[in-house]
Amino acid sequence: MKKGVVFFVIVCLAALAIVLCKRKEPEVDTGPLFRIIGRNAKSGFIDKTGKVVIKPQFDGIFQQNFSEGLARVVKGNKVGYVDKRGRMRVVLDSRFDSASKFSEGLAAVGSAGKYGYIDKTGQIVIDLKFSEASDFSEGLARVQIGGKAGGMIGGSYGYIDKTGEYVVEPKFDWAGDFSEGLACVQIGGRRGGLLGGKVGGKFGYIDKNGNYVIEPQFEWATSFSDGLALVTIGKKVGFIDKAGKVVIEPNFDGAHPFSEGLACVKVGNKSGYIDTTGKYVIEPQFKWATYSFSEGLAAVYSGDKFGFIDKTGKYAIEPQFGLPLNFSNGLAYVSIETKNGVKDGYIDKTGKFVWGPE
Repeated sequence: MKKGVVFFVIVCLAALAIVLCKRKEPEVDTGPLFRIIGRNAKSGFIDKTGKVVIKPQFDGIFQQNFSEGLARVVKGNKVGYVDKRGRMRVVLDSRFDSASKFSEGLAAVGSAGKYGYIDKTGQIVIDLKFSEASDFSEGLARVQIGGKAGGMIGGSYGYIDKTGEYVVEPKFDWAGDFSEGLACVQIGGRRGGLLGGKVGGKFGYIDKNGNYVIEPQFEWATSFSDGLALVTIGKKVGFIDKAGKVVIEPNFDGAHPFSEGLACVKVGNKSGYIDTTGKYVIEPQFKWATYSFSEGLAAVYSGDKFGFIDKTGKYAIEPQFGLPLNFSNGLAYVSIETKNGVKDGYIDKTGKFVWGPE
């Protein structure tokens, strides 16, 4: 009897050990991570203090930072996604020749000119049947059918939900992602331009049922942000509200969408920033201010270098860099000339390098 009890206890302990070994390790919350390239020419990641969290080991990384806890990488002959421990969580098989970042739990993948979506286990959840597929935004993804040459020729755009069902049937010549409940779409025109967009036709806006909220009437248009959208009327740029009313007259030679309450606008060869009423907060004075505000700062070009200004127009970080990226999670990726040539790294909002450049 005692031997039976002992045997039973041993079996239970063994079973418990197996369960504990198989138990999923808790996710690590390292905070935001930032891509670096080490002396070995491999890619890895640091945290916002500059500490190496994932040592340089990848042959390629297809995005600057993580998205939804995963980053797209190449390691040897493997292409897939790693977590913040640096472990390969999803390995894509050789049939896939492209993959996007995860957005709202799904990622677009491509094979032989056809695109579909995978989940975070790597399983195909929406078949590869589209000629172009975008990230999910506000529950819907923009897709194209019938297009050729990677979506560059012909085809029609519509929107699907996360089951792959059409919510808005393909009927547009071009379409943008949903933002603030509306999506910019185009009727007519032809593919062309430096960014491969449509040239000609008219732009308008639809709701998530595919109904026009603002009829196609503009020569160019962007997504809504801060309640306003940039549109081209004639040869000038202005802004409309969600009713399609022009609220900031088209008096500008160029502009960028609103971000954090301000929009960069160009008059002649000078750039400045306006608020949502169209009033100048920062008078046009910069040679090149192609950046929107991000985390309270914007990159502007002065002389032959970039620096960062605050929302009063004062330099928070003096011009000293080559072409930078916007601040994200407290850091900005920049390049700078050193005695050993042009080097890059990450700076904080005081302009101090937390990684690099040497």
